[in-house]
Amino acid sequence: MTGRLNVVSKAAPPRPSRLNVAGTCRYCLRRDCERISCVESYESTVCAVCGGTEYVAGHLDPEDASERCVAPACYGGLVMSRPKAV
Repeated sequence: MTGRLNVVSKAAPPRPSRLNVAGTCRYCLRRDCERISCVESYESTVCAVCGGTEYVAGHLDPEDASERCVAPACYGGLVMSRPKAV
């Protein structure tokens, strides 16, 4: 079994994986998608509620963080922002 290593530059904004663990694209719902429109379509920012930890206030008090983030747009600690202009 091989894995993917996502290397992120400190200057680049954080980006979640487009593909879920089954290899399905979150945007077009196709397996093993490599479409440019999906790859470059969205920007993301760190969630203000969880600070990227996936737990409410996890970035402020890690020892007491036990409740999962419930922010509606939070996906793995990142929030998808506006679509990029094409």
